[in-house]
Amino acid sequence: MRAMPARRDRRGRRGSCRRLRLYGTLVIDRTTSQEDGDCRDINFDPTILPAGIRPSNDPLLAARSAAYALSYKRRTREESLHPEVHQTKSNGERS
Repeated sequence: MRAMPARRDRRGRRGSCRRLRLYGTLVIDRTTSQEDGDCRDINFDPTILPAGIRPSNDPLLAARSAAYALSYKRRTREESLHPEVHQTKSNGERS
């Protein structure tokens, strides 16, 4: 693939020697309800990455990691304390 020319980055200035590179295209071919989705009982952590990939030095990543962990803990605790509110309906949907 050919390198794309640098684009203006609204978050800050980008040096003229830096170029935007297109490595692929993400295609979403279906969606799933969050209630029944595969990621429902998983805590997303932006600092847990595959081998060979390191998180940036952005301090917001650590803050998000902590906030997402707390959100997951609250969400799962609420479901265990109030199962009657989070029961599966007869049509398969969760309340």
